[in-house]
Amino acid sequence: MAARRASGAVELVVEDDGQGFDVDTRLREADEGGHVGILGMRERVEAVRGRMELRSNPGEGTRLTVTIPVQEQEPCG
Repeated sequence: MAARRASGAVELVVEDDGQGFDVDTRLREADEGGHVGILGMRERVEAVRGRMELRSNPGEGTRLTVTIPVQEQEPCG
């Protein structure tokens, strides 16, 4: 897992080298009432005007990237 701040956004990357899965099939199943975890993550990211990218292939692991915009704040003091 890695997190970094760049260009007005925070980016979080979580990846593994596990068994992977077909993303299109999982998203379709989620939309049909199946795996709500993916939908819940997507809804929360979109609620804060973020973006979620999910990449996976059977036998190749999975990579989830979430990018959330943040406003720069003036330093205190």
